[in-house]
Amino acid sequence: MRPSIILPLMLAAALLAPARPAAAQPKTDRIDRRPWYGWQILVVDGLSIGAIAIASSDQADVMAPIGVLGLALGAPIVHAVRGHYGRAAGSLLMRPGLVALGGYIGYKVKEGCVIDRETGCLDPMAYGLLGGAVIAGLVDTFVLAWEPTARVAPVVTPTNGGATFGLAGAF
Repeated sequence: MRPSIILPLMLAAALLAPARPAAAQPKTDRIDRRPWYGWQILVVDGLSIGAIAIASSDQADVMAPIGVLGLALGAPIVHAVRGHYGRAAGSLLMRPGLVALGGYIGYKVKEGCVIDRETGCLDPMAYGLLGGAVIAGLVDTFVLAWEPTARVAPVVTPTNGGATFGLAGAF
């Protein structure tokens, strides 16, 4: 796949299924059912990982930065497109933060040695980076990628001297 095609494909995947208005949501019998858009994040992450894999196999230097940017910015873009700006900011901070933390932990496993492929000191750090990226992706996909639902209903409670009117809701 050509490098000039990967980034537009990643953005198209993020925009593939825009959020539907609350009135268009299908009625369900279950109260706790919330729409999940994590599949969009999985698509963007998969394309990004594919770009990194192409870069490592073909020595195409331009693909690695595209893949890394896709992993760092893809999920926050998906959240932002769906109108969840707080989740987008959290994802934008969480992804590089967990990757850096994983790399640091991996580096500390063999503290004191010079980072070099020949000595093997790069391996624990690389595994830590990978582990941080996997954890960030899982949290983003399976924890943050749920549409919020709010249900509000009028409530009337009879009392001795009349009635109390109010609203009850589940958020």
